[in-house]
Amino acid sequence: MKKLQSAGIHTAALLCPVIPYITDVTPLIDLVDGYAEKIWIYGLSITDSSDKNWQNVDHILEEHFPDVRNKIENAVFAKSHAY
Repeated sequence: MKKLQSAGIHTAALLCPVIPYITDVTPLIDLVDGYAEKIWIYGLSITDSSDKNWQNVDHILEEHFPDVRNKIENAVFAKSHAY
């Protein structure tokens, strides 16, 4: 990215999906800070637990993050959650 910037090419970074209790965004921002003119950050956004995307994510969470799976689900689907 530094080479691109030096060549006059605009740079940006996209961090997504940010998943509560898994993704630590601050170090990721630090990695691209100074190299990206813009940083877009998007959280995991699924509105319905019956959605195929959630079913796929849920399977991955159950397999790799079983200890926080329920907390993640609550954060993603609870409108009042700070996430």
